[in-house]
Amino acid sequence: MKSYFIVVAIVLVAAVALIFYQYKNANTQTTKLTGLEIAKISYGLFDKMRRPNGWYYYYERCKEDGNFWECRIDSDSYPQTNAWVMLANLGLYDQTGEQKYLDNANNEMSILMNNCKDAGNTDCLWVLVQMAKLQKTTGNTNYLEKIKNFADKLMEVKTEKGSMMKGIEAREFAVVYGLTGNEKYLNESLSRLKETEEYLASDQVIYTINGLQAKQYSCIKEIAEMEIYKVTADKIHLNNVKAFFDAADAGSHGKSFYSLPAIQPCIEVLFSLYKETGDVKYWEQAYNITQYMITYRWDPPLEEAKKYNGDGAFLFDIYEYNNTKTLTDTGYAVYLLSMMKDTEFQIVRWNK
Repeated sequence: MKSYFIVVAIVLVAAVALIFYQYKNANTQTTKLTGLEIAKISYGLFDKMRRPNGWYYYYERCKEDGNFWECRIDSDSYPQTNAWVMLANLGLYDQTGEQKYLDNANNEMSILMNNCKDAGNTDCLWVLVQMAKLQKTTGNTNYLEKIKNFADKLMEVKTEKGSMMKGIEAREFAVVYGLTGNEKYLNESLSRLKETEEYLASDQVIYTINGLQAKQYSCIKEIAEMEIYKVTADKIHLNNVKAFFDAADAGSHGKSFYSLPAIQPCIEVLFSLYKETGDVKYWEQAYNITQYMITYRWDPPLEEAKKYNGDGAFLFDIYEYNNTKTLTDTGYAVYLLSMMKDTEFQIVRWNK
């Protein structure tokens, strides 16, 4: 009988130990944070990267140096970076109602406009979506005049070729049409959407599924067409976007899109599709791509998930030897995550 109780005791101790191990392992392997919590952590990067003149250092590069990772801030700066920080502030203002974020957004706009006084500075022509978001939030007519001036200039200057840039421009002109009702902007949007499609036709295929060839910047084209639908209510454009994502299953192919500028528009347009249609499959795809971005591209100050120096930045491309963190991609990520404010994401242990 005594030996029986000893065996039982050993079994119970082993069972308790196993439960404790599983609990401890689960809690050290995985942490959960909401989209808003992640957005606020990443927001801290902006102070680190801000220059004395109000601009931002554009990126830092991280690489392996012996047994540790070294990150160095590059001196390059671009005016449009302020626009992405502005968008991040607007996302947080929308979701929290905290005045400081709107004040910060207006301040970023002021710096942007000051740095865009030079008529030859074409970098300022690709921030109309961010400017329009601020104008809609504040109703400031001065902002509207600036947007129209930039849009008119964009119609005149010779711009970069390629599906990415033409897709951005198609979306911008659709946004300006929505603000002004001027048909010239809608015509320009449709023209540049066509150019986007033409460039996409010769772009490299990143994966094929359901008879669809997905390209690196396919989602930039889709977000432009979604914007056209929003301002025209023409369901041809909505149906085109739905058809792409119904076939593409983008939520399962995050790794196929190697750069964040290709990934992040997928999240935004899928989120818009979900709000427009109420179809949960679009939400699930948006969630899955966002989870991928957090798992593989976020460098948080959480030891289990830290990749380099843990400053909250998002990585442009983790597959390069010199891994780059850009402020624009982090600003866009803060905006997207703020929209998913109450959604919980897994922060998993990082393995190189």
